[in-house]
Amino acid sequence: MIKLLFLMTGGALGTLARYAASGLAHRMTETLFPVGTLVVNSAGSLLIGIAVLNILANNILGIIFVFAGFFATHFLINAMK
Repeated sequence: MIKLLFLMTGGALGTLARYAASGLAHRMTETLFPVGTLVVNSAGSLLIGIAVLNILANNILGIIFVFAGFFATHFLINAMK
């Protein structure tokens, strides 16, 4: 039961942090493009990539997979400019 409480608390805090960061980025840019969503998703992808890289540090295939995802994301961001 306590695990469920921790899961619900973490989900609620994460949702509030995502909403606040997205709103802040949107207010700072004042554009029609959803910059807040892009910033929050990019930051989340970076953190997940770092976590996966740490988990797979001894697995070269895992490292290649993480960096391939980074370069694909970097390519897509540059393509939108």
